[in-house]
Amino acid sequence: MKQLKIYICFLLFILYSCHSSTENQAFKSVTITGKIIDFKPENTEVRIFAPKLCIEDKIETITIDSLGQFTYSFINNIPSDIRIIANKANFLIFTHPGDNINIEFEYGKLDFWSSISVTGARSFENELIINFQKYITSNSIDLKDIEEARDNMSETLFISFMNSVQSESMRLCKKFMEDHNFSKEIESWTKWYASKLYYHYMYWFPIYRNDIEIGNDFYRFQEKLLPINKDMIAATYNLNLFIPEYFAGSIKSKIIEENMEFFNQIDENNLKADSIFMEGIIEHSKGEFTKELVLCYWLSSKINAGNIKPYEKFIATIEHEISTTFLKENLDQLYHSTKSKIENPSKTIVLADIIKEKSIKNILDTIFEINRNKVIVIDCWGTYCSPCIEKFPKMKQLFNFFEGQNIEFVYFCLNGTTNYKRWQNLVKIYELGGIHYCLDKKQSTDLKRILEIKGIPHYAIYDKSGKLIKDGYINFGKNDLTELINE
Repeated sequence: MKQLKIYICFLLFILYSCHSSTENQAFKSVTITGKIIDFKPENTEVRIFAPKLCIEDKIETITIDSLGQFTYSFINNIPSDIRIIANKANFLIFTHPGDNINIEFEYGKLDFWSSISVTGARSFENELIINFQKYITSNSIDLKDIEEARDNMSETLFISFMNSVQSESMRLCKKFMEDHNFSKEIESWTKWYASKLYYHYMYWFPIYRNDIEIGNDFYRFQEKLLPINKDMIAATYNLNLFIPEYFAGSIKSKIIEENMEFFNQIDENNLKADSIFMEGIIEHSKGEFTKELVLCYWLSSKINAGNIKPYEKFIATIEHEISTTFLKENLDQLYHSTKSKIENPSKTIVLADIIKEKSIKNILDTIFEINRNKVIVIDCWGTYCSPCIEKFPKMKQLFNFFEGQNIEFVYFCLNGTTNYKRWQNLVKIYELGGIHYCLDKKQSTDLKRILEIKGIPHYAIYDKSGKLIKDGYINFGKNDLTELINE
């Protein structure tokens, strides 16, 4: 009997440990070392997406050395997947805090899957999920067929069509799992990975098809994927796609509808509006952990946009409503890091003090005059423009790489005077070294005319003689700028 009691206690300890392992994770470094087998010098960058669950989507561009090797490290406190994109290769790998993972692959051909080799931590799990990604990619419906259905079908037919797509995805999941030994964590990951076509194309259908009237309960489809539980957190990449769409489709619309009279009079960034959104998220989220994720997403989106007041105002509510330790830790870390950047900005940031009446032509003439014999990179953006802000980490990397060389980075925030404080905070948060101009409406209109800006972000690159080399919504990197500097 005594041995039986000891055995039962041991089992309970194991079960408790498994249940609590996610909560007890500490912040640890994850290191990814990689090698491109078919490396070519003209393709020298790897993009890595290392998201924090419902906190931020961190995208970094890593330079490949002359041997085709690269290294990337980040800090995390939960299991998470990261996306690696290099040339034609595009795939996810699985990590835990403290892991050291080595990966080798080919990046020059579409059928790169068989070339992937993962050693070090999580090698078994990564072999499984890489094989699963290849399996789903090879057997799923062609994206062109989904897009054709989206563009031509009625709401009813499209819903039926996408339901069949999801059913087939789940069938493929089940078939693959029957042939392999999956943990609960990896099983949850595969289902979220396979569901992306369904939830993503369904979400965007009403936005693409603004030519037809969509039913009020259209976004009820999102509830099929709920509730979210903690076994699913390793599917970080897909959860970070789904939660913003769930908030926008199922929650935000209800909040605005219920408070239409208020929002017709007050901007939704008003602090009173923030209170309404907090209450609405708590009321309408399906499932306790789902609610915590949506709250983290909403609060972090405010912080990442340069607005830390909602977090400060609702700290007591946050403490009560978000009970998951790692979520609170990540949100708290984001707040303090952001506040520190706002209060102690990088010395490389120059906020130009310009007079409203000064014409944009005079500003441009001054910029070119004081930067003679320098390459000039101009970034035109807006505080309301998410794609603009998403490019800031790459711009920061470029500035840091070329700091002290014959190059100047100039930023024009269009219509920035309408939200001057947010402009300042965003520049400081993203630590954008260079010269920053906050333009009023007239200056912005004139700049659009002079640079022929049709949309933002808009970039303009000038060589050392002042000649325009590239402009528009363009991709450029270290190689392009290095050539201009060395001319």
